[in-house]
Amino acid sequence: MKEKRHLFSNETIIIIVAFLLSVSGLLTILSGAGTWNSPMEPVIRQLVHLGVALIFLAIAHFLPFPLLSGARIVWFSTGFFWLFLALLGVFGSRINGMQGWYRFGMLSLQPAEIAKGAYLAALCAALTQENSRLRLPLALLVVAVWVTPIILQPDFTTALIYVAIFLMLLFLSGGKVVSMLLLLATACAAGSFYVFSRPYAWRRIAGFFADGTAGAHWHVMQFELTVSRGGWFGSRLGKAVWSNAYLPLAYNDSAYATLSETLGFVGSCVIWIFLLILIVQFLKLASRRGLTPVSRLYIEGTALWIALQWLIHVSVNLALLPPTGLTLPFISYGGSSLVGFFLMTGWSLAAARETEKEFAPILRD
Repeated sequence: MKEKRHLFSNETIIIIVAFLLSVSGLLTILSGAGTWNSPMEPVIRQLVHLGVALIFLAIAHFLPFPLLSGARIVWFSTGFFWLFLALLGVFGSRINGMQGWYRFGMLSLQPAEIAKGAYLAALCAALTQENSRLRLPLALLVVAVWVTPIILQPDFTTALIYVAIFLMLLFLSGGKVVSMLLLLATACAAGSFYVFSRPYAWRRIAGFFADGTAGAHWHVMQFELTVSRGGWFGSRLGKAVWSNAYLPLAYNDSAYATLSETLGFVGSCVIWIFLLILIVQFLKLASRRGLTPVSRLYIEGTALWIALQWLIHVSVNLALLPPTGLTLPFISYGGSSLVGFFLMTGWSLAAARETEKEFAPILRD
């Protein structure tokens, strides 16, 4: 009974904190909606996105986790999400030079965001295979199959996240250091080749280090000016002038800079505290006794994904990295990102219920 109460407490905290982060996202979107016809339009849309995301959270939470990660079932369940991603090359719409969305009238879906939980499940299943010799080859196959359609969009930043999560989970699952170093070197070489072969990617990186007010460096300057305007306690609601006038995509790719101008240093620290609480609660779930290896790795992977994407987005908005176009989990405007992270959260909560004793009969089917 004690164990169940502890699990329920962790679940409740995770759900509440994720919801509070999403609510702070509504404030951020309202503060950076200067380019919309009405500032309330993106807020209302994001409220709808949040409602849909919470429904998916509930469904994922209450469905048995083995439906996503059982030994035989995983390849069928995750195959659906992969097909959703792969068909972008035929039916996808191109926005800002990237064919990464399905368009249905006013509705846009970005499969790379929604499908990340399924990719994580396939990766965890591969890295926890009973036959240790198959783990790395199978995991590499999963990475290659999932990352290829993302690269073809082309979406280098999302592909980088997918590969980085693989390397982190390989380490957590006991991968050999030599193998990891070789894979890291290969990933760096492939990334360098990609950047040099894509003029727009190279211009973005070169512009980050250049002087002047053109190209990517102009974007970096807007980040710096927006964050600095926030001061200690931020601007009053509706007074985030720089976010509305000069900051590109203030409600999405530049969400943290908008949040900083609106809430200031003190307010942004509160948001960081929420994030740390969320990550700690995920790690507490992963440390429960009796969890199957795949369940434990999935929960750890969810925590790592949220933390990594937060760090990259914030680093870009603090002018520490070149602009990437990456959303801020739970806060940036966009239904695909919000649904994707709430799905991962729900599946992690479902995974925390699965002990080895309960899981075994399903794995044998």
